[in-house]
Amino acid sequence: MPSRPTLFDQILDQSVGVDGSKIWSSQLDRQEWHPELQDPFTKQKIYRQMTENTPEIASASGDIKSLIIAGNWKQVVPKRFKKDKEAARALELCEEAWDGMSTPFSDVIDDGLTGLEWGYCIQWIQWEDRDGLLLPKTIEIRPQYTAYGWMREDSAPTGRIVAFRQRDPMMGTLIDLPLSNCIHSTFGTGTGGPEGKAGLRFIFIPWRNMMRLINIATMSEERSGLGVWDVQVPPEVLAAAKAGDSAKQADLEDIVQGMAQLSAGERNSILRACKTGPDGKPTGWDIVQFPQVQRNDSINKLIQSSRERMMIGLGTQYLLLGLQGAGGGTAGQTSGQMSRSEAILQGIGNRYANILSVQVNRRICEYNGIDPAYASVWTYRNKRKVNLAFLDKLTATAAAAGIPLLDETDRNDLREAADLSPSESE
Repeated sequence: MPSRPTLFDQILDQSVGVDGSKIWSSQLDRQEWHPELQDPFTKQKIYRQMTENTPEIASASGDIKSLIIAGNWKQVVPKRFKKDKEAARALELCEEAWDGMSTPFSDVIDDGLTGLEWGYCIQWIQWEDRDGLLLPKTIEIRPQYTAYGWMREDSAPTGRIVAFRQRDPMMGTLIDLPLSNCIHSTFGTGTGGPEGKAGLRFIFIPWRNMMRLINIATMSEERSGLGVWDVQVPPEVLAAAKAGDSAKQADLEDIVQGMAQLSAGERNSILRACKTGPDGKPTGWDIVQFPQVQRNDSINKLIQSSRERMMIGLGTQYLLLGLQGAGGGTAGQTSGQMSRSEAILQGIGNRYANILSVQVNRRICEYNGIDPAYASVWTYRNKRKVNLAFLDKLTATAAAAGIPLLDETDRNDLREAADLSPSESE
């Protein structure tokens, strides 16, 4: 056998450079530059609030997940092994594995696609002995808001990420999940580190501005509805309280608390020295309620502007994910071609289908004595008879801004993945 060239030994299994993340072993990524998100655990709380308490975000992400779940998912033999008996045996094994799993396939996809929002997803695979075969029993998500850190190989600062460290929210204990037994999916354009690039980060600033403005508008509505109490106090009482007279201080506090009760629990009152009468003497105690204040509608325009920016950000993120799943390109949409929304669904579906093929099906084959090269591959095809109006509207503004989506080659790659014939222009 001829000897291998020296260069072969030099470059074999080498990894040079870094992925751009700032992760020490047992820590989360700290490359965030925005001051409000720099603490990873604060960021987790904010992201959870965004996904669970913001109807616009929950609706958009829920709708796109539902459309992808409703698509046609199918396992097929790898193209290069179309007529190979071993590949056919691998397909039968993988189909049996997925059909016999207690976790519904739709739940696996739904959990995995939380990575669209968070940038990544960890799903634990529990295995079982089923008729002498080692097959998946369940595939369950390990929520991103329980993340505590990533474990590096040999704890080296640049070592390979080998485990996901999770913190039990009930007991506070730390649990290390080897990635070799997980589905670890990352999303977002230009993904490098284990946390991907969160779609929520893409829209954080307009979301934050919108929530602040909504709070201001809510307080303004309360003030305008209740009016403001003007409590006038003899100046000698204010002076005595300021000088430290505890009795007078207690009197003033009682007045303020009373006004708070009148204002539905809010301290919605003004406490000041009383007016001077025509004779030049203080008028004494007096209580007046100011008329209701009309709120300026400009704040509503600011709220709407922030909401629109947030939704444009979501649409842009989906466009870029569809572009990445397609493999890149620069052309508009014309007759006989896959629509923008169809391409987005197909691109995201392709990406997650590939993750399942590589991280689950290959392991199923390997654990049961079949060369992983023969493992069946998942394919996704979005349903043609579904209403994509919401996704069209969400992405229209981003597309109009000049973000490219697909060229002719990309479109036909997607059509082939969806078992469709090439576009009419070919």
